[in-house]
Amino acid sequence: MNRTCAILILNYNGRALLEENLPGVVAAARYAGARHDVIVVDNASSDDSVAFAQAKFPDIKVMRMAQNRRLFSYNDAVRACSHDYVILLNNDIRVQPDFIPPLLEGLNDPTVFATTPKVVSDNPAEACLEPCPGVFHRGLLGTGRTGQPGGSGPTLMAHGGAAAYDREKFLLLGGYDITYWPEYYQDIALSYLAWMRGYKILFEPRSVVFHPGGATLNKMYSDGARRRIRERGAVVFMLQNVSDPGLLLQFFLWIPPRLLKAAATGDVHRLGAYWDAARRMPLIWRARRAAQRDRKLSDRAILAALRHPAHVPDASHAPA
Repeated sequence: MNRTCAILILNYNGRALLEENLPGVVAAARYAGARHDVIVVDNASSDDSVAFAQAKFPDIKVMRMAQNRRLFSYNDAVRACSHDYVILLNNDIRVQPDFIPPLLEGLNDPTVFATTPKVVSDNPAEACLEPCPGVFHRGLLGTGRTGQPGGSGPTLMAHGGAAAYDREKFLLLGGYDITYWPEYYQDIALSYLAWMRGYKILFEPRSVVFHPGGATLNKMYSDGARRRIRERGAVVFMLQNVSDPGLLLQFFLWIPPRLLKAAATGDVHRLGAYWDAARRMPLIWRARRAAQRDRKLSDRAILAALRHPAHVPDASHAPA
């Protein structure tokens, strides 16, 4: 039986980006051969994005959101679909014509939560050319690097700008967590939650997309604001997901020197990150209780599975 897929393209006032990238996505859906739908998820745009997309490609679908909830609009969009799989794409992603089949192939394994493509970017910090093993450094989680570009295998995270998901599992885990509003770390948090539940995420280098290096976010935030949001996300992630005593101890031991240095240097962005996280503690605590209650794998087991693919646990016991 051919399983169906919805390719969801998030858009907000992105007429120029749709004009540049939507034709490639439509061509890729046709190339894949099965009945796949291209759907523009429009976050209440005020430009003519929707009119352009419908006029240029009358066969695509459009979901109009009542307000701009950024990436979190994907939660409603995925819920509204009836497909087996969903591919989530930012509107600034350019795709290769054959990028879809390798991603969906990996999802045929019922233990796989998501597959993520090789992301080529003009910004090396945002490129994803290899599996990310995950590494805890100075009390915070980073993606890490294997040093083996082009290799396939388990990876820490499904890329927030381009990844394929088993739709039922995405909904089961609740999608992107609003605790991470407005940006950053929501993709790592969802991916890590999947690992905690015993699912796998696979890096698929046969699927290739191109990303211009955070061009959209660079227009929205200053460097300092992006750093504040990113560090707040890292702090929220630790408080919400990690249960290993040793890793938590490292996290808490690093907080005082970080804050003291920030106070001494006038780093208001770092101070603001911790203040923002503290204000979200009720949300964090509720999410933590749910995550730990249904946990299947420990933090150490996840890290071991990511570093040594042969040790990836059997996830057949994970909830369907």
